Amino acid sequence: MKKFDRRPLALAATALLLGLTACGSGDSGQSAGSDAGVSAPAPGTENATAESESADETSDAADSGDREIAVEAVGDGPIGLTATEPAENAEDVSGRLITGPGGCFALVDDGEPQLLLFPDDAEFVLRDGQPSVTTAALGTARVGDPFESSAEPVALEDTTGIPDRCAHGEATEALLLAE
Repeated sequence: MKKFDRRPLALAATALLLGLTACGSGDSGQSAGSDAGVSAPAPGTENATAESESADETSDAADSGDREIAVEAVGDGPIGLTATEPAENAEDVSGRLITGPGGCFALVDDGEPQLLLFPDDAEFVLRDGQPSVTTAALGTARVGDPFESSAEPVALEDTTGIPDRCAHGEATEALLLAE
């Protein structure tokens, strides 16, 4: 039986260990990832920096959609959702009008259905056995019809009054329709 010579393997392991040890420390003895070369703030400016960062966070929070949108559910099924607040930053949306999660009016295109929040003048009725919605701006749209409008995406967490049965789908936003 032939013996296996382990000396080359031991030499390679030692070289690897020495190489890794050398990578972990620099000439100054500081470990990799240390704050070497990072200067400390000038005396008396620590609070100014913290106050500036706090002001930035407050500004970001105000820009992140802190408004609360009151929603009213109309009907027993399908359910129409209306909002008294109009869209502020509406974009064009299109898809097909459906009764989505929980039997609420929604828009579907390629992804998950998105709940629709109609203006407060919306009327929800059955026309020829099909659920439909009528508004001054949209006219009448029936479930299954192509649907085009302008809407602002709003986080469901920024709304109140949406029935749980309508909000149980995967979507985290609803579409607030422009008037």
